[in-house]
Parts: sequence; structure tokens; C-alpha cells
Amino acid sequence: MNLKQLRKSKKLTQIQAAELCGLSRKGYQNLEEGKTKKKNSPTLLYCLTRLEEYGVSHAPSEKELRKTAPSWASSLQCDFLYCLGGMQNGKDSEGPLLLFGNFRLEEWELSSMENSMESFFGKPVSLLAFSSATTREIEKVLGSGIRLYPTRNAN
Repeated sequence: MNLKQLRKSKKLTQIQAAELCGLSRKGYQNLEEGKTKKKNSPTLLYCLTRLEEYGVSHAPSEKELRKTAPSWASSLQCDFLYCLGGMQNGKDSEGPLLLFGNFRLEEWELSSMENSMESFFGKPVSLLAFSSATTREIEKVLGSGIRLYPTRNAN
């Protein structure tokens, strides 16, 4: 599939594709029309990759989050884990995945866990510790967060 076909399959305008690739509209247009010096230029390969990845989400569904939550809760040394942000109506959404719990790890360990989780989930992850949360943040999590661990039917 060439660049133009790929762009059209993603329902993008040339301007949108250019912004996604970090090019001017004219630069992108020249690339799409084959007005570059090399057929396999790094810029062309980069744009093909960016367009192929556009709209593809690697973030897990609510079901997948619930399935992996016990192991994450164990790694984070917490008794409860809620998800707020990054999920909307059980589906992936824009923005970071916010996980809330009573983590018993040092700050540097939480930062390391965020990096591991970002690699796993394919999107930014922020961990909000119960001990550092405001009353308003806690109310928001309990009101609109998704309880991942323990599950409601756990004993």
C-alpha cells in the first residue's frame, strides 16, 4: 500500500497526515506524490509507520485490566486498585491510565512501576497513592472509577 492509499484508508486529510508525520503540508504532499529523491527515504518509511499505527490502540480493555489487576496489585503491594482515566465506558480513551490504590512502595519504586506499566499498556500510566490523595480525588475515584481489585465477588 502506498502512502496515499494508507492515508485515505485512515480517513485523514493531507494536512492531518502531515501533522502526524511532523512535516509541512507541501513536504508531505511531495512525499505522497513521489517527488522525493529516494524511493525508500527514512522520511517516507517514518510516515508509512506513523500512518500504519494511527488509530491502533494497544491499551487493554476493562476485561483485560481486571484479569491482570491481581498481579499488578501484588507488584504494587496494595489491597485495592481502581482505574480512573484512560478508560471510558470500559473502553480505551485518550489520556493516561490513572491507577489509584494504597501502594506500599517507595516513590522511586512507584516511578519504576509506572514505566513498566506504560510499556505493558502502551500508553502513559500515572499511579495515585491513597496516602497522597485529596478528599476530592478520593471521592472522584470512588464515584466514577472502575474497581479492578479486589473484585466485588471476592471473599
